Amino acid sequence: MKNSKMRHYLPPKISGTCVKNIMLVGAGGTGSQILTDLARMNHALITLGYEGLNVVTIDPDRVSETNVGRQLYSMSDVGIHKAVVLTTRLNAFFGTAWKAFPAVLTKSAVIQKNEFDIIVTAVDNVKARKAAHRVAETANIPYWLDTGNMAKTGNVIFGNAGGFFSKQPTKKGCIERLPNAIDLYGDVLLSAANEAIQPPSCSMEASLTKQDLFINKAVSTFAMQILWNCIRKGYIEQHGVFINLDTMNVRPLDVNPETWKSMGWVKPNCRRKYAR
Repeated sequence: MKNSKMRHYLPPKISGTCVKNIMLVGAGGTGSQILTDLARMNHALITLGYEGLNVVTIDPDRVSETNVGRQLYSMSDVGIHKAVVLTTRLNAFFGTAWKAFPAVLTKSAVIQKNEFDIIVTAVDNVKARKAAHRVAETANIPYWLDTGNMAKTGNVIFGNAGGFFSKQPTKKGCIERLPNAIDLYGDVLLSAANEAIQPPSCSMEASLTKQDLFINKAVSTFAMQILWNCIRKGYIEQHGVFINLDTMNVRPLDVNPETWKSMGWVKPNCRRKYAR
């Protein structure tokens, strides 16, 4: 039976062998896993003949005792900025020269245009997502990989940011724009009632009652698999996933306008701005 799945093909800047510039916002539970997985991916890509990844991580938080064990930090890291300590460690281990900025990403942040190819968010509040969305628009970042989770559930959505489209082959079933997290869940994400999705925990025990020990790793694994498919295959047929560790259920988000329509999003009829 012929494969009838729809596809989104990535532009050469993502699917080619050149360096991919990535901004990671958040180095906590999921972010620390993502940054470590990006370092592993970078090493694998270079081994396969690619130029690899260049990653800049932004996070204002310092390591606390409650982070040890659930996040990728040790007691000796307590008090140090998360982004700095983990980036320094990975640079030493893999020989990279990645950068870290211990700061809050704001909507008005001055980011050089066309500097990044993908923005990845691993944050736990609406304000940070809104800031990332705005930065992607103003800095011409064509793709946004967003991650989020509750206690035992998680979600990953990879979409075009900043109104970007991506030119597709002249084949049937090729989709030139993927909706992002704001497109699909804007009303929910921007609701004031959802501002504090993950309240802070004062102890490791309390923390584990609010987030399962392995939910962050599960979210990171699927997020990185989507990115890996983009680079290695040059196209994707699923651009997101919904995870439930309690029921052991994983539901993919297919590249399919009918699916998006059922979620309340229809491709805008506007002037095209194409990714490089």
